[in-house]
Amino acid sequence: MCRGYCSFIDIIAVRAADFSGFNIMHMLNRRPLRALLLFAGLVLLVPLQAADLARQRSLYQAAEQALAAGDRSVLVAQDKALQTYPLYPYLLYTDLTQRLADSPAADVRAFLSEFAATPLAPRLRERWLKQLAAQQQWQDFLRDFGATQDVELDCLRRQALLQTGQQQQALNGIESIWLSGYYRPDACDPVFAVWRQQGGYTQARIWHRFELSMQAGQAGLARYLRGLLRGRQQQLADLWLAVHARPELVLDRARFARLDEITARIVLHGLTRWSSRDSVEAAAAFDRLQQQLQFPPSVELDALQQRLALFVASRGDPSAVRRLAELPPRLVNEAVDEWRVRTALQRGDWAGVLHWTEAMQPATREQLAWRYWRARALEQRGQTAAANTLYRALAQQRDYYGFLAADRAGLDYTIRNVPTAADKTRIAQLQDSATARRARELLYWQRNPDARLEWRLLLADADRETLRAAAQLAHNWGWHDRAIATLALANDWDDLALRFPLPHRALVERYAREHSLNPAWVYAIMRKESIFQQDIRSGAGAIGLMQIMPATGQKIASELKVTWRGPYTLLAGDTNIRFGTYYLRAGMERFENNPILASAAYNAGPHRVQNWLPTDSTPADIWVELIPFSETRDYVKRVLEYTVVYAHRLGQTLSLRSLMPPP
Repeated sequence: MCRGYCSFIDIIAVRAADFSGFNIMHMLNRRPLRALLLFAGLVLLVPLQAADLARQRSLYQAAEQALAAGDRSVLVAQDKALQTYPLYPYLLYTDLTQRLADSPAADVRAFLSEFAATPLAPRLRERWLKQLAAQQQWQDFLRDFGATQDVELDCLRRQALLQTGQQQQALNGIESIWLSGYYRPDACDPVFAVWRQQGGYTQARIWHRFELSMQAGQAGLARYLRGLLRGRQQQLADLWLAVHARPELVLDRARFARLDEITARIVLHGLTRWSSRDSVEAAAAFDRLQQQLQFPPSVELDALQQRLALFVASRGDPSAVRRLAELPPRLVNEAVDEWRVRTALQRGDWAGVLHWTEAMQPATREQLAWRYWRARALEQRGQTAAANTLYRALAQQRDYYGFLAADRAGLDYTIRNVPTAADKTRIAQLQDSATARRARELLYWQRNPDARLEWRLLLADADRETLRAAAQLAHNWGWHDRAIATLALANDWDDLALRFPLPHRALVERYAREHSLNPAWVYAIMRKESIFQQDIRSGAGAIGLMQIMPATGQKIASELKVTWRGPYTLLAGDTNIRFGTYYLRAGMERFENNPILASAAYNAGPHRVQNWLPTDSTPADIWVELIPFSETRDYVKRVLEYTVVYAHRLGQTLSLRSLMPPP
């Protein structure tokens, strides 16, 4: 089955030179990998027809399946036919890694040299180095070691230096590795042991690392380090661990009658941790402690003061107005500027909105959001002409705030579509590169993570014209997430076909119609959730095009009477779109067909949105601006913006105003 790729003519075939007297099978039996690499280095490129590509794919699949079963015979028998297949290096990598413990170093080095320009080389080098370390082949390890940011490999290098009599080199810089707030790999322990024998574990260094671990929230590591401390430092460690577990202990006068530099830092740690649980209570406790205790001048309170002001503002607490206003100029950053305006919006203080937008740092003040809110404030205060001047300028932008401004001024939306001027010659050159051919074949086999690594390699040091060509190439392949991301790297924003594609259109329209949803909104959610990556899984565990949590998917499957085969059920595009639209319909029903609330609930959960609902009839644009979570606030704005654009792409006429009834 072509899967949409059969029209692509890969320039990957081989024309062998005159190999009279060259016995490839003899070399395969004698030195399998080096023989394969030698042959690969002698080939020339000629066009390969679709039928030949299909045959190579069939051979590749058979060889890969055989290797998975521990059988090299297919690879050996078909190596000549597979030599020019783009994913041939992946077969060699699999073969080599399965035999790594017994592979000659020369074979590994040959692979690393031949395929240095692939993502496989660093992957193999890491596995090879760990194999050498396990076998204690330290000389080979040092020979093949390369620069790395990997702490485990660096510690293995230090072990190799120790074992080859280079102790001083092994210990150079070891303190910076040990002084971390996080656990270090087990490979570091032998080097740490030598360093400790030489007096490296001083009480000052142990305390320093204890502090780092507490700041990183690594209480388990901190408890281990506490056991290495002595006397008063151990008592202080116990106090710090107690406050970490129960931040409200900072108010215990028996424990904190007076503050020195260390106990003050413990109090700050407790207040910072408390603020994540209940910022309003933590801010009140901070006020009380400032009245009762004298903080040493060396202890910096600025970060906590700023954090509390911003946190209570996001909670809508009345004290936020005072706290934000009292922040000294050195603590006023972009976030403070923004929340000063938002607190004024929350109170309906339009004079305050004007004051704080004018007081913003220039770069912040010129952002579309704050130009819009200045216009809204001017309008509310009767300065209609000045407001309309700002609205007209904003309405030129294809943006959430541009659409809001156009609605308020009664203007048409500006939705420019400027196709990317990608050079066809450059597209062809990229398409014919070995890296692009590997990426495309990986896509064919649905090995998208590997394909993305190859794509990243393809774009290394690419100029703007190359990025444009690459974006068009990815779009031609139907690889929409890479097209969108690559075009963004080129700073091209107006090619709507590339930036707002319409994949799975029949499915989207079918399920949108089934659940009485606008397909433009479904597309907007999908683009924001996954950028059309069907295989993506979020850090929280959400899966697929519409990022559905497995527990939610299982519940929906039960309600729709669909067989649930575990989380992998959600990787199927049809299933994911069906479940996602079903969940959107449930959100619309819960929130009285209000798409801004349903969108917010899709991101943050319906219970949070229920808690955010105002008691009065707050205008929708103000409600969106006051969403406490910055992620959800941005999410809702982008979804609304994308819905308007997708409506345009689908031939609809849709206003942002129609999507934003009062919450």
